[in-house]
Amino acid sequence: MEKIFKSLVIASALSLSAHSMGGETYYGGGLTAMDVSVGRIEKTLGTIHGLVGHRFNEYYAAETRLGTTINDNNPRVEKFGGFYLKGGRHVSETIYPYAIVGYTIGSFNGSSDSAPSYGAGVAFSMIYDVKLNLEYISYLNKDGKEFLGFSLGFSKPF
Repeated sequence: MEKIFKSLVIASALSLSAHSMGGETYYGGGLTAMDVSVGRIEKTLGTIHGLVGHRFNEYYAAETRLGTTINDNNPRVEKFGGFYLKGGRHVSETIYPYAIVGYTIGSFNGSSDSAPSYGAGVAFSMIYDVKLNLEYISYLNKDGKEFLGFSLGFSKPF
C-alpha cells in the first residue's frame, strides 16, 4: 500500500511537468459526503481530498487525487487516492458537465483494496479562473466494500 501511495505522489509531480506539453495544469480539492459500506457496516463519512490535474484540451483532462476522512469516527477511511480521466463539453460559457473514470486505491479500518471508479459531475466557471465542481463518484465497489458519494470542490490553474 505504501508503494502505491508513493507512486501516486510521483505521478502528481509528473503531471505538473506535463504543463510544458501545452494545455493547463490545475490544482484543487473537495469535500465528499461518502457512503461507506464494508460488510454489515454502513455509514456516511465526511472526507476531504486534494487533486492535481492537467487539461489536455477543451474536452479531456487527467487527475490524481488523495484524500482521507475528516472526522475520527469508526469506521474510518484512512486514505484513498487514484488516477482519473475526465471528459466533457461546455454547454455554455460557464457550465461544463463531465464524466469521470479511473482507478482508486482505498484503505478502510486497516484493510485496503482497489477498483475501477466512475462518476459524473458539472463544473461551474467562477471569477479569477476558479471552477466550482459538483460531482457524484463511485470510488470503490468491490468484494462487499463500497465508497461512493457526492462531492463539492474547486479547481484553479497554477
